Amino acid sequence: MAEATHILILNYNSGASLADCLASLERSDARDLPVLIVDNASTDGSLDDLTIRDNLDVLRLSHNGGFAAGINAGVRVLLKRSVERVLLLNPDTCVGEGFLEPLQRALDEGAAIAGPKLLLPGQPARVWCAGGDVTFGLNMTRLRGHRSIDRGQFNDPCDVTFLPATVWLLSRSVWTVLGELDERFFCYLEDVDYCIRATGAGNRIRYEPRSVVVHVGSFASGGGYTPLRKYLNALGSCALLRKHGNLRRWLSFVLFDVVTTPAAMLYGLFRRRPAAAWWKIRGLWDGFRGRSMTEQRLQELLPGARS
Repeated sequence: MAEATHILILNYNSGASLADCLASLERSDARDLPVLIVDNASTDGSLDDLTIRDNLDVLRLSHNGGFAAGINAGVRVLLKRSVERVLLLNPDTCVGEGFLEPLQRALDEGAAIAGPKLLLPGQPARVWCAGGDVTFGLNMTRLRGHRSIDRGQFNDPCDVTFLPATVWLLSRSVWTVLGELDERFFCYLEDVDYCIRATGAGNRIRYEPRSVVVHVGSFASGGGYTPLRKYLNALGSCALLRKHGNLRRWLSFVLFDVVTTPAAMLYGLFRRRPAAAWWKIRGLWDGFRGRSMTEQRLQELLPGARS
């Protein structure tokens, strides 16, 4: 059903990585699939130098409403085109030559969402995520094999409770039954929420290691251990618990995330980035008070949260 599959890429100030992602698609078994790029009001010119091909469309949004809002806007367009399967793909990825077929097969065999083995760039090859689990502990999830050398120890396909939305293949029927991504999360944790909703409704989430994608990095928030990312993760964790939490889950979060914040501060000092830990505390405080992220508030925070 490859002809019924459409690729959706959300762009927000992705720089040259977007062109690199599209170039990797041209070398892959997804080279003939239509691509829709949804642009969240980028200001870095990342769309300016793209080679526009016949099966590539761009949807330019007037403002940055966050990851979930951008994806939702794109999926609405695709559903009107009667697309049967949507491949969500981050612009900071480079796909392997045969990455698509194993994901398609996973859906053919009954999975609701399928995702690949995600590797970090460079050699030796290291795993970024080989599927994962929703834990409601530190960062809400556990990424299997995170930063371990890839020796084939995660080469068995299996059902998991979490796959990051870095790369998702999902069917039209799943989207129409579960609904859209929850835009209250703005950025981060919306994929955790969606996986909880999917498994709660009896759907299977399939990790497929025969599909390999390199995850170059998170450009929109400036990378992994930054003030902005730690703030948004903390804010989203509280929102996730307000939505899905019970006593056990709240206790797990407090014990493994909140109580460990002093250790995170020491880690930040060790990496000479102490501001990240302070912004995590700020995110927890705002999250416990029920504050949410908006584009205006993000712009107010950015000057202090980028370093």
